[in-house]
Amino acid sequence: MLYPEDKTTDLSISIVSYNVKRLLGLCLESIRAHTRGISYQVIVVDNGSRDGTVEMLAADFPWVKVIANRRNLGFAAAQNKGLGMGRGRYLFSLDSDTYITEDTFSTMVRFMDQYPQAGAAGAKLLSPDGVRQYSRRRFPPSIWPVFYRGSFLKNIIPPSAQVRYYEMSDVVLDSETEVDWVYGGNIIFRRQALEQAGLFDERFFIYCEDIDISYRLQEHGWKRYFVPDARIFHYGQQGTNQIKVRSYLRHVKSYLKLFHKYDWKLDERYASNFGRKEVTAEIVLLLVCRNQKYLLTKCLENIYRNPPAMPFKVLVVDEASQDGTLEYLKTERPEVAWISNRKPKGYLRAVNQVLKMTESKYLAMVPLKPDSIFGQFDRLHGFLEQTEKAGIAGMVFDDKKPFILPGSGLGEKDLFLENCMMVRRNLRGLSLLDEKAGKKGNDFEWCSRFRKAGWTVYYLLST
Repeated sequence: MLYPEDKTTDLSISIVSYNVKRLLGLCLESIRAHTRGISYQVIVVDNGSRDGTVEMLAADFPWVKVIANRRNLGFAAAQNKGLGMGRGRYLFSLDSDTYITEDTFSTMVRFMDQYPQAGAAGAKLLSPDGVRQYSRRRFPPSIWPVFYRGSFLKNIIPPSAQVRYYEMSDVVLDSETEVDWVYGGNIIFRRQALEQAGLFDERFFIYCEDIDISYRLQEHGWKRYFVPDARIFHYGQQGTNQIKVRSYLRHVKSYLKLFHKYDWKLDERYASNFGRKEVTAEIVLLLVCRNQKYLLTKCLENIYRNPPAMPFKVLVVDEASQDGTLEYLKTERPEVAWISNRKPKGYLRAVNQVLKMTESKYLAMVPLKPDSIFGQFDRLHGFLEQTEKAGIAGMVFDDKKPFILPGSGLGEKDLFLENCMMVRRNLRGLSLLDEKAGKKGNDFEWCSRFRKAGWTVYYLLST
């Protein structure tokens, strides 16, 4: 049950602590120092600490509301007390061994205001050294990733497909992205979503309560997001490293309880696609844009005027544009997926990003030339489907407009960048582009690798 809402308070931050007095103090100091753009309250639920945490809070942080439990109730039960007492429009579940260096919570509140379908969202977690921590994952396909990650096996056995799938280590998320679940010590909730789905399940003493609540949010139609522009630094496991063996056993026990609760069918999506990547579209159409909003607008108009006949998805990589490109995509082209890079990474790196984080049978690289988009995707797709050994196919014009001919004196790198090219995905011998090779002369190294692996590169002539 939630405390009645006070619309003048944007955010209630609930923190559970257990014998981490020093780190909790640093956490609270960082919140006070860097949170400026919103009105907020902080609630600390102490789980029977014996290190003077409650006394420190009373002396140094009188503005913090404190709930002192006589014993350790576990994370879920304690966090429910804090979230339940929150009066903000949004409620944030935060670990005590975290800190911020910028106005992270304002970023999270703005995100939730902009995405009314979001029931919950998580920030980007980093270690104090700036190393990324996995704060967003897919629903677990089995108990194996849990056994693997917490045992010595990870030091001697490479991660399996199940482990990589669960950890989302196969994708790079540089923009606000929908995910299955986010880490429970770093999650903002929409009040209405919690009212519908309920608070954490207190049967989970610690661990898996975040997966469970995300699953229930999904069942009620609420989406969960990862917001990399908001950063939280996290020491990690400070409250439990004194009892690592017990912590690992609790982890496994919680996962067993989780799967038992859902009849071992938590992620049917993985089971139905075991052994291969999930195909979300037949073709992904990629456009890379840097301060070329006008050209991008015209290209997208032409794509949707003559769309491919098969299922497709358009993805734009925005290279730190300052001309309103991202705002245009968000407001006027919600059907278009996008990746927003804070700094320009170059075309080849942008292609690699998309190869890592998308799943499709074909990838079409579309130049920002509106006249070059006239519905040729069906012809390229049909050619690749019918030509068994074709790895790449591109479209060129015999009058050199708008495309460039192979005989024009330009090498394959230039053709690749200038013409619409479609690549067959998941091929033997195909890996990411060599980002350094793309800067050298005209010999396009990727095409060479295709040929060495037994695949052919075709240029289709069109008049």
